[in-house]
Amino acid sequence: MKPSYIIMAAVFAVSSPALANENWQEKDTNGDGQLSRAEHDAGVAAAWTAKDADGNGQLSTAEAGMKAGTHWTAADTDGDGQLSQSEFTAMKAAWFSKADTDGDGSISKAEHDAAKAMKKR
Repeated sequence: MKPSYIIMAAVFAVSSPALANENWQEKDTNGDGQLSRAEHDAGVAAAWTAKDADGNGQLSTAEAGMKAGTHWTAADTDGDGQLSQSEFTAMKAAWFSKADTDGDGSISKAEHDAAKAMKKR
């Protein structure tokens, strides 16, 4: 491995927690330490706009950053192999509901991190 790759890998490894916190801070727009449903929904809308690169109103697996599999199939309720905006929004809403383990209508940083960790399994 070239020295520059080693340095880049080391910088990424050290900065990853900081990047995760920056992402949280971007989502928690009012800075109260909770991700409200409104903040979540605004983030989902922004993500849709950013991900629908070709502007056709559908997300491919590549645009969505997902792999075809059970999670994709469950979200693709009409079975056309792509996600519509309503399917994408419903998938994200289901994630929010599952992540809100205490049922208070918002997600704490701890709930967010736990839900993200479960998703990676």
